[in-house]
Amino acid sequence: MYSLNKVYLIGKVSNIKENVYNGHLNIRFTVITERSYKKSTGETVKMTDFHNISVWDSKAEVCKKYLKNADYVSIVGELTYNKDKTDPKKIWTEVRIPDDEEIGFLGSKKFVEDEMDQEKIPVNNPIKKYIKKKEEKSKKTLGTIPLKYYEDDIPF
Repeated sequence: MYSLNKVYLIGKVSNIKENVYNGHLNIRFTVITERSYKKSTGETVKMTDFHNISVWDSKAEVCKKYLKNADYVSIVGELTYNKDKTDPKKIWTEVRIPDDEEIGFLGSKKFVEDEMDQEKIPVNNPIKKYIKKKEEKSKKTLGTIPLKYYEDDIPF
């Protein structure tokens, strides 16, 4: 049987903390994402989610250098569950970014919203792959209406 534990997030960075455990650098931060839905009454409800992120060793060195509060990042990681050693009932989840996965530093809100130029996004960044895929799909047409109007905006 196959299984998959992979998390893709694009959001705003908050609450950066740096720690060293047994000589290994660990950076923990929060990625803030927003989502919305409509109630049966037609009212739109916006929700904000806070995701705990953990990065170790070489990725942590890169994050220490480039990660800033209020900047946007795209990450690929795996979901982990942790127990408190003093209180086994206390359990929390976090997204761990292993060395073989990706983290993209997208910059400020102005860059993300106004200047989404592919030349400025690193080659290995998941958002660049998403943009390229959307452009390829939008070139196809169904009659005279481009297919992009039939596609959703979910990047995976």
